[in-house]
Amino acid sequence: YNDPGTFYDLTHMTNNLKGIIGSVLTRVTNGGDRPVLIIDTTFGGGKTHSLVCLYHLFTSPGAARKNPEIMKVLTGAGLQDVPDISLVAIDCHSISSVEMPGKARTIWGEIARQLGKYDMMASYDQKLRRPDSSTLEELLDSTGKPVLILIDELVNYLKDVKAETVGQQNLAEITVSFFHTMTDVVVNSKNAMFIVTLPGTESAYKEESELLEAYKKMVKEIGGREASFTVPMDRSEIYDVIRKRLFSHVDESYAREVAEELQGFYTRHSESFPESALKLEYSGKIARSYPFHPILIDLLYERIGTIAEFQKTRGVLRLLSHVLKNIYNNINKLEDPIITPGIVDLKDGNIRQELTNKIAKGEFQNVIQTDIVSDEDEAKCQKIDSQKEYGPATRIATAIYLYSLIGATKEISKGCSPDELVLASSIERIIYPKDVLNDAAKLENSLWYIYNKTGKWYFSVDVNINKVISDEIQRYTDPGQYDPEIKTRLRKMLGTDYFDVFVWEEDIRNPIKPTLVVTNYHGIKGQESIIPMGVKNIIEREGTSFRTKKNLIYVLVSREDRIVRMVDATKRYLAIK
Repeated sequence: YNDPGTFYDLTHMTNNLKGIIGSVLTRVTNGGDRPVLIIDTTFGGGKTHSLVCLYHLFTSPGAARKNPEIMKVLTGAGLQDVPDISLVAIDCHSISSVEMPGKARTIWGEIARQLGKYDMMASYDQKLRRPDSSTLEELLDSTGKPVLILIDELVNYLKDVKAETVGQQNLAEITVSFFHTMTDVVVNSKNAMFIVTLPGTESAYKEESELLEAYKKMVKEIGGREASFTVPMDRSEIYDVIRKRLFSHVDESYAREVAEELQGFYTRHSESFPESALKLEYSGKIARSYPFHPILIDLLYERIGTIAEFQKTRGVLRLLSHVLKNIYNNINKLEDPIITPGIVDLKDGNIRQELTNKIAKGEFQNVIQTDIVSDEDEAKCQKIDSQKEYGPATRIATAIYLYSLIGATKEISKGCSPDELVLASSIERIIYPKDVLNDAAKLENSLWYIYNKTGKWYFSVDVNINKVISDEIQRYTDPGQYDPEIKTRLRKMLGTDYFDVFVWEEDIRNPIKPTLVVTNYHGIKGQESIIPMGVKNIIEREGTSFRTKKNLIYVLVSREDRIVRMVDATKRYLAIK
């Protein structure tokens, strides 16, 4: 950002960014175009990038002239060179109403300070009073040049200074009044221009969120009379922005080759992939986003990007830079022709931080390390795969995890559908569509934090207690572990004063009262109409002799078709216990 040459080399000139530059040039040159421009980033990023681009354009015109795209914009505006103007660039986060030597306390004070005319505004600034329109007109005229004012984070500034009391008002109310006045002054000026950015969704408590939205609405209404509204880039340009920022060169021929191969694979398995991926234009989308699969970029931008802390475009770029570094370091372990959600390595500390703590999802750290991947290679997916990295279960679970991250709280918004999961993780010769769906179904019965509701898989921080119990049940494999519990329960259930009860003791001698003999289910099993031979022996024999008091012996036998249910119920009880 600091070096204009490097900045322009890494900047993809979106159509809207070129439009912003063109509007500014027209306004400051001949007073054409709208005097107020509001850059709204509610549905995307790029506001800071746009302001930095304008800053470098007017402070480093030599570097700007070396950029072919900017020269085209200059030519389109009928200019051969960048005009000389007075520039004011304010990041409202850097302004404090606290008195400090050499620092302005207000936005109007900072504007005057940057124009080299602070004396004209000193009294208003130090007393936190709004200047009148004639004072502001005089300030703009005093430079003898067109004035361009760039203001970033105004809405957040209003939220922050609401607590600063000035007489019967607060500084936020006074600043809003100043914005009204300044807008009128700029509109009536010959060629001054005022650019304000509006933020996207911000991380805040409910009261702060409501206040932010109220201020955003207010700024829009104030500027709406004479302002034009724009966004820095169109949604479809995100692929080009990512390429420009992260790569110096991409082999377009190879990108098209990979795209055609993937499209062929999708067509051959058309029953498993989303309809959108089967259309001819999807091949072009793959080639345009290569080496990233478009579903990865779309997932980050449209779903994870709805999380306030992710910072949309900036967050996508930061995360993908970590993904690229990880892929580069593990290239010998991969045969994938393209980077899909499934190979975003959550074992990488930087990647995991970006997708947990840095987006206020730190509680998912345990989910990842329990179910998907862990540094000790002890996560459930790693054990299922019998390999440390990039196994099929890990790929599938990673894709599901990424789909679980979304700003919306409604359950229907969470997770990925079967065809989305196939597209996110299926690669020819590595993992096929039907294997993806079969393995995903198995993961439902193996992982602790995975859920399948409304036909979509997703991870939750709430453990699925049935999975935990199921895992615990698997530990009981030897009858010696659960038979004692069955025996104890039978004794409790059948205990009575009318009978002597013998559980799993079959050689009963000299009974003196009615006696109930409960046979061991391992040896004697009963059926509806057949009396097992072992039962006859219990009734008729007493050691090696024949029994004389047969009428005192009653035998209780486990039904063969109920034994499995009894054992399972006991295992489940022990697992829960």
